[in-house]
Amino acid sequence: MGVTLISLHYAYLLFILLIIGFMVMRRDTTIVCITGIVLIGLLSTAYRKDADHGEAEQLGLQAAGVR
Repeated sequence: MGVTLISLHYAYLLFILLIIGFMVMRRDTTIVCITGIVLIGLLSTAYRKDADHGEAEQLGLQAAGVR
């Protein structure tokens, strides 16, 4: 059983590193945090829509007796 990393994970890691970098430089992290929350929210919504569509398509095929 493997672990699949998607773009959402990489965006999270990128913003964590950006926040730490801004903190080390003693800069304000507010804009970085808000941007990260919005981007991660948009990515997760897009990922859920793709996943939901795939599940619905798979369920439709199973209901039709197709494997």
